[in-house]
Amino acid sequence: MPKEYSVDDILAEVLGDRATRKPASKPIGTVPKKPAEAPSEVSSAEITEKSVFKVTFPEEPKKTVAEEPVKPLSRQEVSDEVKKFVMEGLKNGEQSAPLKFPIDVGEDEPESEKIEDDEIDDFESYSQKDSIFADLRGLRNSIRLRIAVTAVCSVLLAGITFLQVIKSDWNIFFNPNTDPIFSAAISLVLVAFSVAVCYSTFANGLSALFRFKANSDTLPAMLPVFCAVQLITLMLTSGSYTTVNSLFAPLATLALLFNSVGKQLMVSRIASGFAMVSDQHVEKYACDIVGDARLTGEMTKNLDLPSPLICISRPTNFLSDFIKNSYAEDSSDSVSRFMAPIVLIGSLMIGVLNFFFTKNFVQAIDSACAAMALATPFASTICCNLPLLRANRKAAKHGGMVAGMTALDNVGEASAVYFDCAELFNRNSIFLHHFETFGDYKIDDCIIDAASITKAANIPLCNVFMKIIQDNARFLKQVDSLTYEDEMGLSAWVGSKRILLGNRELLRTHGIDVPSREFEAKYKRDGREIVYLANSGELAAFFVVSYNADPEITAILQRLSRAKISVLVKNCDCNITARKLTYIFNISDDYLEIVPKILSQQCDTYCAQTMTAPAKAAHSGGLLSFISTLMASIAAKNAVGLAVTLQVGSMILGFALVSFFTFVSGLTQINFITALVYQAFWLVAISVFPNLRKY
Repeated sequence: MPKEYSVDDILAEVLGDRATRKPASKPIGTVPKKPAEAPSEVSSAEITEKSVFKVTFPEEPKKTVAEEPVKPLSRQEVSDEVKKFVMEGLKNGEQSAPLKFPIDVGEDEPESEKIEDDEIDDFESYSQKDSIFADLRGLRNSIRLRIAVTAVCSVLLAGITFLQVIKSDWNIFFNPNTDPIFSAAISLVLVAFSVAVCYSTFANGLSALFRFKANSDTLPAMLPVFCAVQLITLMLTSGSYTTVNSLFAPLATLALLFNSVGKQLMVSRIASGFAMVSDQHVEKYACDIVGDARLTGEMTKNLDLPSPLICISRPTNFLSDFIKNSYAEDSSDSVSRFMAPIVLIGSLMIGVLNFFFTKNFVQAIDSACAAMALATPFASTICCNLPLLRANRKAAKHGGMVAGMTALDNVGEASAVYFDCAELFNRNSIFLHHFETFGDYKIDDCIIDAASITKAANIPLCNVFMKIIQDNARFLKQVDSLTYEDEMGLSAWVGSKRILLGNRELLRTHGIDVPSREFEAKYKRDGREIVYLANSGELAAFFVVSYNADPEITAILQRLSRAKISVLVKNCDCNITARKLTYIFNISDDYLEIVPKILSQQCDTYCAQTMTAPAKAAHSGGLLSFISTLMASIAAKNAVGLAVTLQVGSMILGFALVSFFTFVSGLTQINFITALVYQAFWLVAISVFPNLRKY
């Protein structure tokens, strides 16, 4: 007949006079990256003698600071080093191993192109933290100056051009309608001054165009050139120039203004992400996609995913290439690569055709400038950087970061996420309701055996037993040959004995008799489960436990389900099934799968700790931080896609409108005011509409 104990009996016998005390609460930390050394075994006699478990808290794991980069050697130093190495090898009669060290190629190799003059040095060591923050502050102040100057120039130019459009005779220092040459000269100076202040944007845009690698700076850099030509034409042909209502100089400075606003957003998101990346005291986990297509297919074969991509998280000591990934080419740059030359050639063609039909050089210049003005997107740098900034701020609330477009092209494409079942249940999510032993087995031995094997397996059930022993790892035994048998449980050598911990199928598979199902039915109610413990081929005990949902974890899983992101769970707990998880967390089973052991082992190779990992998307540990970073990346990816689509639509529509009015109803329908209204509408649409959705 089995001996029956209540939970109070367990605590009283195992903990002695401390059984009535409330266990010390301790926040659940991150699973240690390396297994701790096996503690010395403690006998049940020692437990009885001391009758108290001393509470010890694990020390915070020390962070390993990334190594300083090795200084490259010059070619002469390399030559000398090779000669010395080879001669020593010949002298010792040994074959030399291949040399591996960085070589400073000097001027013999082409220097890698910088994305932009505004780019700063990459982050390679924690010692660079202060200098990079200083560079970011300097860059932010520089962009603020650009914004201020272009804003003032835009207001002045808008005032001059507005007076021209309405044919006003208002005169302060001059009247644009009565003195068009002086007005054009002032406008030209203001445009030139704006270009000078935004020289890096102007130079980067034009140089990229000449290299056939146009980017989001190209059209904002080309528009001032067209407007300058229009103003110079007005100055040279003032006697015959009659279309003064079609000047577009203010749009040129406005394009530079909003280009700078987008770059200010970029610097803000970089600074936000760098705060996490450069913090030595924060644990770092890099988000990535499983690179094995075969493994991905096998893990998701039971899910309806046409193009499965699995996002995983791996611990790392250092996140590398942060600046490179932050400045990486975005979708707006990619679109501009082919759209900018099309707009440029199309604008010139409109001017040429206009001159061919009208023989009016001034009107031809006017039409070409109008086409460029309406087809130049004001939100070319905002459309990607605003969603990225929002994603960074959302992730940063939970210790994450999204570096740039490389993160969106990688993690933002994920259709599934993989993590350990231990992340789903915290310390207070599993309860022990009942406990019984069989034969002569003692309570303390059974509890310590169960605690040892569950702790080694890192399954949620370990929280139950670790709470009973007050988290005192000194009482845990050495665990060897730990094995999880799918949907049945764990087997291992604990001390010198073979221990099984699992359901009735596990024990029956190993030839051990178990109680009848009628016996189990007395305890399996309200979602409770029975876990059996067998020792050396004999049934030793069973535990009645229940699993409960944490509200925060429930919200995370339901959010993934609503976003149609499938959840792949690594599991070594015999009680955890897909059906049970969907019941506990109230989610659809269409988006949840328990990964078989053999596939989990293969996927875990992608989740292993590394010294360095690319700084694309990262978090600071925990399921909330991981999923928040993932969902922010996915939301930003969708927002960027919509914003870029709207941007391309605005460019095509603007070009079509100018073509229509030029050759059908006359260019007088398009002036500064109508062009400004058109650009303002699309600026708001591209900036606001894709970002209405909550991240």
